[in-house]
Amino acid sequence: MKTLIPQLITMAISAFVFMNLSIKLSWSKRLWAVINRRLNPIYNATVWILFAAIFHISIQMICGAFGITDSRIITGLFIGFYFAFIPNLGAKKNDGKKM
Repeated sequence: MKTLIPQLITMAISAFVFMNLSIKLSWSKRLWAVINRRLNPIYNATVWILFAAIFHISIQMICGAFGITDSRIITGLFIGFYFAFIPNLGAKKNDGKKM
């Protein structure tokens, strides 16, 4: 468990930073608007999970190619980064009330 603490701290900090930036700059909303032109919105979570897995594996392979064997902090940073692109991040719920 002690070996995971740096990764968890890095992930939490980067997720907080990138998710706030995504909400302010509408990264997630723009990305999913483009994706949903070609894909049914009910598959958003599936696409995001597949992207996250492929992205994580790619980062691990790149770190391995550069000889970085213990890349926990780097992967924690990138896990936090792709939290910024969660489907519907920052979307406002309509409770059925007319304004």
